[in-house]
Amino acid sequence: MKTIKPGVQVTRYALIGVCNTTIHLLIVGLLTWFAEFNQMYANVIAYIVASSFSFWMNTRWSFQIRPGARNYARFQLVSLFGLIVNATLGHLGDHFGWHIAVTVFLIGLTVSVISFLLHRSYTFSK
Repeated sequence: MKTIKPGVQVTRYALIGVCNTTIHLLIVGLLTWFAEFNQMYANVIAYIVASSFSFWMNTRWSFQIRPGARNYARFQLVSLFGLIVNATLGHLGDHFGWHIAVTVFLIGLTVSVISFLLHRSYTFSK
């Protein structure tokens, strides 16, 4: 990993996250509204495209390393772990009757921080 200031790295990671979410939403919208895909297929395709975008951009811009199959597999593993945390917090929100805004805030904060730290220490480590 090239030397890059942590603040710059976090900022880049966050910007890519915003772009990633936007790409996902646009693809789902286009596929469901114009191509009449069902939600499941639209979201699977959107995930594949947005996740690949996120991997490539984070590899090159946030962490400044060369992309490879090993890193891509690790990236997807961290993403799967993020999904598990997301689902767990969603379940806790349902179980304890949290307002949806609280649950979404906790998911956004927790998954973002955990994902960044895991990507930094595991996905993109040497």
